[in-house]
Amino acid sequence: MIRINLLPYKESTLIQWGQRQVLIYVVAVILAGVACYVWAQRLPDPEKKKKALVAQRVQYETRTNEVRASKSCNQRRYRKKIRKANRKYKAIDRLIFSRRTPKYVLRELMRILSEAWGPTLKASLAGKDKRTLFNANWDPTSVWITRFDEKANQLKLEGGAKAMDDIAEFWRRLQVSAYFRKVDLEKFKKVGKTKDGKDTYLEFSIIAEVIY
Repeated sequence: MIRINLLPYKESTLIQWGQRQVLIYVVAVILAGVACYVWAQRLPDPEKKKKALVAQRVQYETRTNEVRASKSCNQRRYRKKIRKANRKYKAIDRLIFSRRTPKYVLRELMRILSEAWGPTLKASLAGKDKRTLFNANWDPTSVWITRFDEKANQLKLEGGAKAMDDIAEFWRRLQVSAYFRKVDLEKFKKVGKTKDGKDTYLEFSIIAEVIY
Protein backbone atom coordinates (compact mmCIF):
# COMPACT_ATOMS: atom_id res chain seq x y z
CA MET A 1 0.00 0.00 0.00
CA ILE A 2 1.25 3.45 -0.96
CA ARG A 3 0.48 6.38 1.44
CA ILE A 4 0.46 10.02 0.25
CA ASN A 5 0.50 12.94 2.70
CA LEU A 6 -2.00 15.53 1.53
CA LEU A 7 -2.02 17.81 4.59
CA PRO A 8 0.39 20.45 3.29
CA TYR A 9 -1.63 20.76 0.05
CA LYS A 10 -4.95 21.22 1.87
CA GLU A 11 -3.50 23.85 4.15
CA SER A 12 -2.14 25.93 1.26
CA THR A 13 -5.43 25.61 -0.59
CA LEU A 14 -7.37 26.91 2.40
CA ILE A 15 -5.00 29.82 2.76
CA GLN A 16 -5.42 30.79 -0.89
CA TRP A 17 -9.20 30.47 -0.66
CA GLY A 18 -9.24 32.66 2.43
CA GLN A 19 -7.10 35.26 0.73
CA ARG A 20 -9.45 35.31 -2.27
CA GLN A 21 -12.43 35.78 0.02
CA VAL A 22 -10.74 38.68 1.80
CA LEU A 23 -9.84 40.23 -1.55
CA ILE A 24 -13.41 39.87 -2.77
CA TYR A 25 -14.73 41.52 0.40
CA VAL A 26 -12.23 44.36 0.09
CA VAL A 27 -13.15 44.93 -3.57
CA ALA A 28 -16.86 44.81 -2.69
CA VAL A 29 -16.36 47.35 0.09
CA ILE A 30 -14.40 49.62 -2.25
CA LEU A 31 -17.06 49.34 -4.95
CA ALA A 32 -19.80 50.05 -2.40
CA GLY A 33 -17.86 53.09 -1.18
CA VAL A 34 -17.41 54.38 -4.72
CA ALA A 35 -21.11 53.84 -5.46
CA CYS A 36 -22.09 55.68 -2.28
CA TYR A 37 -19.77 58.56 -3.16
CA VAL A 38 -21.18 58.83 -6.67
CA TRP A 39 -24.75 58.71 -5.33
CA ALA A 40 -23.94 61.33 -2.72
CA GLN A 41 -22.52 63.59 -5.44
CA ARG A 42 -25.73 63.23 -7.43
CA LEU A 43 -27.92 64.20 -4.48
CA PRO A 44 -28.58 67.98 -4.16
CA ASP A 45 -26.69 69.77 -1.46
CA PRO A 46 -29.27 70.91 1.17
CA GLU A 47 -27.30 74.02 2.01
CA LYS A 48 -26.86 74.95 -1.62
CA LYS A 49 -30.55 74.36 -2.30
CA LYS A 50 -31.49 76.43 0.75
CA LYS A 51 -29.31 79.31 -0.44
CA ALA A 52 -30.87 79.12 -3.91
CA LEU A 53 -34.40 79.20 -2.44
CA VAL A 54 -33.52 82.15 -0.22
CA ALA A 55 -32.09 84.05 -3.20
CA GLN A 56 -35.21 83.25 -5.23
CA ARG A 57 -37.45 84.43 -2.41
CA VAL A 58 -35.53 87.71 -2.14
CA GLN A 59 -35.91 88.17 -5.89
CA TYR A 60 -39.67 87.57 -5.74
CA GLU A 61 -40.10 89.95 -2.78
CA THR A 62 -38.15 92.65 -4.60
CA ARG A 63 -40.29 92.22 -7.71
CA THR A 64 -43.47 92.28 -5.63
CA ASN A 65 -42.45 95.52 -3.94
CA GLU A 66 -41.65 97.05 -7.33
CA VAL A 67 -45.07 96.07 -8.69
CA ARG A 68 -46.83 97.44 -5.60
CA ALA A 69 -44.93 100.71 -5.86
CA SER A 70 -45.75 100.94 -9.56
CA LYS A 71 -49.47 100.27 -8.93
CA SER A 72 -49.70 102.84 -6.16
CA CYS A 73 -47.92 105.37 -8.37
CA ASN A 74 -50.32 104.68 -11.25
CA GLN A 75 -53.31 104.97 -8.93
CA ARG A 76 -52.18 108.41 -7.77
CA ARG A 77 -51.67 109.51 -11.36
CA TYR A 78 -55.07 108.23 -12.46
CA ARG A 79 -56.77 109.82 -9.47
CA LYS A 80 -55.27 113.15 -10.45
CA LYS A 81 -56.52 112.69 -14.01
CA ILE A 82 -60.01 111.78 -12.77
CA ARG A 83 -60.16 114.83 -10.48
CA LYS A 84 -58.97 117.04 -13.32
CA ALA A 85 -61.58 115.58 -15.69
CA ASN A 86 -64.33 116.03 -13.09
CA ARG A 87 -63.38 119.68 -12.65
CA LYS A 88 -63.46 120.12 -16.41
CA TYR A 89 -66.89 118.47 -16.70
CA LYS A 90 -68.29 120.59 -13.88
CA ALA A 91 -66.95 123.73 -15.56
CA ILE A 92 -68.57 122.68 -18.83
CA ASP A 93 -71.86 121.96 -17.03
CA ARG A 94 -71.77 125.41 -15.41
CA LEU A 95 -71.02 126.98 -18.78
CA ILE A 96 -73.88 125.13 -20.45
CA PHE A 97 -76.21 126.00 -17.59
CA SER A 98 -75.26 129.67 -17.77
CA ARG A 99 -75.93 129.69 -21.51
CA ARG A 100 -79.51 128.54 -21.13
CA THR A 101 -81.05 131.96 -21.63
CA PRO A 102 -84.16 132.79 -23.69
CA LYS A 103 -81.82 133.39 -26.62
CA TYR A 104 -80.57 129.80 -26.48
CA VAL A 105 -84.08 128.46 -25.96
CA LEU A 106 -85.08 130.12 -29.23
CA ARG A 107 -82.00 128.60 -30.80
CA GLU A 108 -83.08 125.17 -29.53
CA LEU A 109 -86.51 125.68 -31.11
CA MET A 110 -84.72 126.47 -34.35
CA ARG A 111 -82.79 123.19 -34.05
CA ILE A 112 -85.99 121.28 -33.31
CA LEU A 113 -87.65 122.75 -36.39
CA SER A 114 -84.58 122.11 -38.52
CA GLU A 115 -84.22 119.14 -40.81
CA ALA A 116 -80.42 119.11 -40.49
CA TRP A 117 -79.96 119.47 -36.71
CA GLY A 118 -82.68 118.08 -34.50
CA PRO A 119 -83.04 118.61 -30.72
CA THR A 120 -80.22 118.68 -28.17
CA LEU A 121 -80.77 115.41 -26.31
CA LYS A 122 -81.08 115.16 -22.55
CA ALA A 123 -78.07 113.73 -20.70
CA SER A 124 -80.14 110.69 -19.70
CA LEU A 125 -80.65 109.89 -23.40
CA ALA A 126 -76.99 110.19 -24.37
CA GLY A 127 -75.76 107.18 -26.30
CA LYS A 128 -79.21 106.07 -27.42
CA ASP A 129 -80.09 105.68 -31.07
CA LYS A 130 -81.67 108.94 -32.21
CA ARG A 131 -83.89 107.06 -34.63
CA THR A 132 -85.78 105.60 -31.67
CA LEU A 133 -86.30 109.05 -30.13
CA PHE A 134 -87.55 111.12 -33.05
CA ASN A 135 -88.05 110.95 -36.80
CA ALA A 136 -84.95 112.37 -38.46
CA ASN A 137 -86.70 112.36 -41.86
CA TRP A 138 -89.57 114.54 -40.69
CA ASP A 139 -90.32 117.65 -42.73
CA PRO A 140 -90.26 120.51 -40.15
CA THR A 141 -91.94 122.92 -42.55
CA SER A 142 -95.18 121.09 -41.70
CA VAL A 143 -95.24 122.96 -38.35
CA TRP A 144 -95.09 126.71 -37.75
CA ILE A 145 -95.07 128.80 -34.56
CA THR A 146 -97.46 131.74 -34.25
CA ARG A 147 -96.88 132.62 -30.57
CA PHE A 148 -93.98 132.24 -28.13
CA ASP A 149 -94.71 133.24 -24.54
CA GLU A 150 -92.26 132.52 -21.69
CA LYS A 151 -92.73 133.66 -18.10
CA ALA A 152 -91.13 132.33 -14.90
CA ASN A 153 -89.68 129.36 -16.78
CA GLN A 154 -93.12 128.44 -18.11
CA LEU A 155 -93.35 128.36 -21.88
CA LYS A 156 -96.45 128.42 -24.04
CA LEU A 157 -96.23 127.73 -27.74
CA GLU A 158 -99.05 128.21 -30.18
CA GLY A 159 -98.92 127.35 -33.84
CA GLY A 160 -100.25 125.31 -36.69
CA ALA A 161 -99.52 122.02 -38.39
CA LYS A 162 -100.57 120.22 -41.53
CA ALA A 163 -101.48 117.00 -39.72
CA MET A 164 -101.74 115.42 -36.29
CA ASP A 165 -98.58 113.41 -36.99
CA ASP A 166 -96.66 116.68 -37.37
CA ILE A 167 -97.88 117.91 -33.99
CA ALA A 168 -96.92 114.57 -32.43
CA GLU A 169 -93.41 114.76 -33.90
CA PHE A 170 -92.94 118.35 -32.69
CA TRP A 171 -94.13 117.34 -29.20
CA ARG A 172 -91.78 114.31 -29.23
CA ARG A 173 -88.78 116.50 -30.09
CA LEU A 174 -89.63 118.89 -27.27
CA GLN A 175 -89.83 115.90 -24.92
CA VAL A 176 -86.30 114.67 -25.65
CA SER A 177 -84.75 118.16 -25.70
CA ALA A 178 -82.40 119.08 -22.87
CA TYR A 179 -84.01 122.53 -22.67
CA PHE A 180 -87.57 121.46 -21.87
CA ARG A 181 -89.44 119.21 -19.46
CA LYS A 182 -93.04 118.49 -18.53
CA VAL A 183 -94.09 119.05 -22.14
CA ASP A 184 -97.86 118.83 -22.50
CA LEU A 185 -100.14 119.22 -25.50
CA GLU A 186 -102.67 121.58 -24.02
CA LYS A 187 -105.15 121.62 -26.91
CA PHE A 188 -105.52 121.32 -30.66
CA LYS A 189 -108.32 121.86 -33.12
CA LYS A 190 -108.96 121.46 -36.78
CA VAL A 191 -109.26 124.57 -38.91
CA GLY A 192 -111.33 124.26 -42.07
CA LYS A 193 -109.23 125.86 -44.78
CA THR A 194 -105.97 127.69 -45.21
CA LYS A 195 -105.92 131.26 -46.35
CA ASP A 196 -105.63 130.01 -49.89
CA GLY A 197 -108.69 127.86 -49.33
CA LYS A 198 -106.87 124.69 -50.34
CA ASP A 199 -105.82 122.47 -47.43
CA THR A 200 -107.10 121.93 -43.94
CA TYR A 201 -104.69 122.30 -41.04
CA LEU A 202 -104.57 122.10 -37.24
CA GLU A 203 -104.00 124.70 -34.58
CA PHE A 204 -102.31 123.60 -31.35
CA SER A 205 -101.10 124.87 -28.01
CA ILE A 206 -98.19 123.31 -26.10
CA ILE A 207 -97.04 124.21 -22.59
CA ALA A 208 -93.66 123.23 -21.15
CA GLU A 209 -91.19 124.10 -18.42
CA VAL A 210 -87.96 125.66 -19.63
CA ILE A 211 -84.74 124.44 -18.01
CA TYR A 212 -82.38 127.34 -17.24
